[in-house]
Amino acid sequence: MHLTALAQHTIESRCPHASIAVDATVGNGKDALFLAKRAEELFCFDIQPQAIANAKQAMQDIGSDCQIHWIQASHAYMDAYVHGKIDICMFNLGYLPGGDQNITTHSASTIKALNIAIKKLHPEGVLSILCYPGHPAGMIEYETIQKWLAAHTDKCILKTTQNRSSDPVLYILQQLK
Repeated sequence: MHLTALAQHTIESRCPHASIAVDATVGNGKDALFLAKRAEELFCFDIQPQAIANAKQAMQDIGSDCQIHWIQASHAYMDAYVHGKIDICMFNLGYLPGGDQNITTHSASTIKALNIAIKKLHPEGVLSILCYPGHPAGMIEYETIQKWLAAHTDKCILKTTQNRSSDPVLYILQQLK
């Protein structure tokens, strides 16, 4: 199973409906599309206008009553936009597929966003992080996230294994009872 599909399947089984969902890295809109079918309100973040445009295009005709907020800003500013408890938050890190591979997520802003997300996460909410250590910026971000996760091991319910150090890694966090 592809890691995006695994993330979606795990999230759906643990949190089938959300009042508030966040796609912290919109990309081409696959996670946003998944979340819009489950949430009442969805906050979609990306720094690239092309990512927002791609996602909006992908979201045409979804047949959802979800209120979607398109935010062309770093996920590090999530606190300024999301004011309630988050039920589902998805991070799909790296660069825009089909876009400029030099424009990537960065560990400093990602850690800031993860700290906001974990603080705002509903007690039964789910947070997913998909890392791509196969490119230089992705490896730095992956290593930083591993250190961040050390402080949140009580919440990590899933971590995929890697065959090679360049393979993507998925983490899913939820408050453990």
